[in-house]
Amino acid sequence: MQGMVDLIERTESLEDEEVQSLREFAADLTDGSEPTPHGLPSGPGISPVRERKLEREAQRDIELLEEARVVAGPEDCDGEGDRE
Repeated sequence: MQGMVDLIERTESLEDEEVQSLREFAADLTDGSEPTPHGLPSGPGISPVRERKLEREAQRDIELLEEARVVAGPEDCDGEGDRE
């Protein structure tokens, strides 16, 4: 039961992060730079807001992979698993 509660809380947290990420992305798009012909903002490289978003997504992916390893157990992490 506690596992389900933890999962719900984590899902809500991820939803909050996604809303914040979308707000940051929208702010990034309206940072005053001139849009390019395809509608995206122009400018040098990735904005700091976008860079932070990508860093958070990468960290979340790393955490999910670490959790998957814990759940799978050490015998499954080498790709061998239950194969006979």
